This record gives sequence, C-alpha cells and structure tokens, in this order.
Amino acid sequence: MSFAIACYNAGEYLAPAVASALAQTGVSVEVLIVDDGSTDGSVAVAEGLARADARVRLFRTKTNSGPAGARNIALAEMRGSWFAVLDADDLILPNRSRTLIDLAERESADFVADNLTVFGKDVVEKPFLSHPISKGWRRLTLDTYFAQSRLLSDTPNPGFLKPMVRRRVIEAAALRYNERLMIGEDDELVVRLLASGYTYFVLNMPLYRYRKHGASISHRLSLDHAERMMAAEHRIRDLIGPELAARPSYYGRWLAMVRGLAFTRSIDLLKRRRPLAAALALLREPAAIPLYREPLMSALRQLIRRAKLR
Repeated sequence: MSFAIACYNAGEYLAPAVASALAQTGVSVEVLIVDDGSTDGSVAVAEGLARADARVRLFRTKTNSGPAGARNIALAEMRGSWFAVLDADDLILPNRSRTLIDLAERESADFVADNLTVFGKDVVEKPFLSHPISKGWRRLTLDTYFAQSRLLSDTPNPGFLKPMVRRRVIEAAALRYNERLMIGEDDELVVRLLASGYTYFVLNMPLYRYRKHGASISHRLSLDHAERMMAAEHRIRDLIGPELAARPSYYGRWLAMVRGLAFTRSIDLLKRRRPLAAALALLREPAAIPLYREPLMSALRQLIRRAKLR
C-alpha cells in the first residue's frame, strides 16, 4: 500500500494522519508525504516522521501546485501494489486497506472506496453516504456516477470519496491527476477511469474519517476554482462524446456545473462590491438563485449565536 499525503500547512494534523496509515493491519505500507510549499512547520514535522520510521518518505513540490501536483509526485515515486489518497488532516481506521483490498479481489474491481465519517470541531459526526446499499457495497458505473456527482448538490457527491487504485491500472492508463484543478481533482480522475472501462466498487462501511474545518480546501470554492472545474468538464464532454453527454445522467451534472459557476461568479462580484453585475449573472442563470439558501442560512445562524453570547 502506498499512501499519498499532500500537505499544505497541515502540520498540526500530519502526525495523526501518518500514524493512522502506518497502523494499517494485514498489509505492507509506505507513506509518501509531499509537502506543497507549507509555511507552518509542516516540513519539520514530516522530517521527524521520516526519521522515526523508514516507511515514511518526504518529497517537496518545486512550487505550490495544489493537491493534484503533489499527488502526481507520489504516483511517480510509489512502490506499492495499491495507491491510496489520505488527506493530511484526515484519518483512517486500521482495517480500511485490508477490507477494501478484499472487496476488490472478491469483485475483480480496478479501484475501490469506502464511505466517509465526517467529523471535526462543532461538527455532528455522521456517515457521508446515508442511503442503504445492498450487500453493503455496490458497483458505481459511469452513468450512476454522473447522476450523483453534481456540484453544490444537497445529496452526497461520490466525488468526495477517497479511492484506492491498483498499481497496474495506474501504469496501464498512464494515470496522473489534472494539475490545473485545485478542487475536484479526485472526481475528474474517477471519471477518466470509468470512461476508460475500469470498474469501481464502493463499500458502505465508513472506514475513512473526513475532517471538516475552516481551512479545508474542498470547502472553499472560489471563482478561479470553479472556472478551472468548468474547463475540465469541457474536456470530460469531449472524452465521453455527444451521445453519452446527452443522457439525463450526465446532462444533470453539466447543468449543476453551469449553475454552480454562475453562483460562484455572483458571489465573487458581490465581494468586489458589484451588486448589479452579480444580479445580472443570476438573471442569466436563474437556476443558481436557490444556491443562496445555504450561505443565507449560515449567516442567520451566526447572527443567532452572536445574539445568544451577548
């Protein structure tokens, strides 16, 4: 097992994340920490972890390149039969790797993932996927994945899952992350794998602990991030072809991306004190208006908390 940990200013969480990877049972493990230009002392923490255990290796990006660039270094340096992503602020349970490998062998899967447990300060701990799965696991086809992986949806997006991929698949597909993406890089990689005919199974059991906090990259969708995701989505449309792109499963994903970009653009314009331009952006894509519900509710909850503290 080769764990790729892309680290950017996650020094306070890095040691527990690495420890959880090293504690995997029933498998041989290596941990590849790739520091992505941290300024918080993460490198010193990583160096100490590498000195303490030969299974830990430290690499550094030349410039801050985001999770995709850091993971590509790990892909090039991995020695294991399986590649697994572990975010520097997350944790995994000791039996995760063995359980997922057993599922992959049983179902002849090319890559696998499990449910997540969302946790963190002031976060109600709960499983990410809440819908029941027959047998405790299921195969995700490209159609099913498209139907469920919709930007800013109220339903759980499988693009947040953390797949484990066979090394032979990585080599056969010459697999690398899209380094233009700062958010959504896992989703885009999964789509390319599925579109190439590789099989994907997801276990309902939550063995990955997904920490949610204010600094989490995936919780901050800037206009630049959204525009990069849209550019990647155009390439996905070219990859799958017009017939599949016209199916309801994909068309819904495409509309969600268009809506999400319009919403993010309007938020950006409001931050730049251009309310009229923000309103025009919403008028051009009115389906984006309901997305304001969550930020408005969040602002209301903050006002209520402040009132209670007075």
